[in-house]
Amino acid sequence: MFPDIPSLRQWITQSKEAMSAEMGGSISGVNESDHQVSMRDGHKITCRVYKPESPSSGGSPLAVIYHGGGWCIGGLENEELLCRLLTSKLGVICVNVDYRLAPEHKWPLAIHDSYDATKWAAKNAGADPSKGFLIGGTSAGGNMTAVVAHMWRDAGDKPAITGCHLMIPAVCWQVLHRVYA
Repeated sequence: MFPDIPSLRQWITQSKEAMSAEMGGSISGVNESDHQVSMRDGHKITCRVYKPESPSSGGSPLAVIYHGGGWCIGGLENEELLCRLLTSKLGVICVNVDYRLAPEHKWPLAIHDSYDATKWAAKNAGADPSKGFLIGGTSAGGNMTAVVAHMWRDAGDKPAITGCHLMIPAVCWQVLHRVYA
């Protein structure tokens, strides 16, 4: 059905965009903006920030989300609905990370991108992480959530991450070994 990774990526993007459109597209009360964020090697990735149109006077918590896709497919569209709902329903400022994909970009670039984007978000997204600082992701994004949380803790980075939302994370060594072997 899919002769190559680019075809699969195109299909996933179109499917996610169609699903978002079917759900009504953007959600009222949420402002979205794309930011080109520099990574440690000088490359820039896109981080989409979702903010409440009427933010809380006491500040908004922060959520940083990493998409799934086996580290080789997916993008901002994957977690768009989740980010919009977190913002509209809970008043969270949400940052959706478009990390670089394999096989073009070798391990550990996706991890480095996710960690660097999280550092950027904590300082620049406009949230107050003292109100809550959540990171999360689906599948490969769940794996990156676990890894980034440990890196953050081990480096003593501040503010402290207050929660991790691991949605069907890929954390089994045999699975990861096959992907990166």
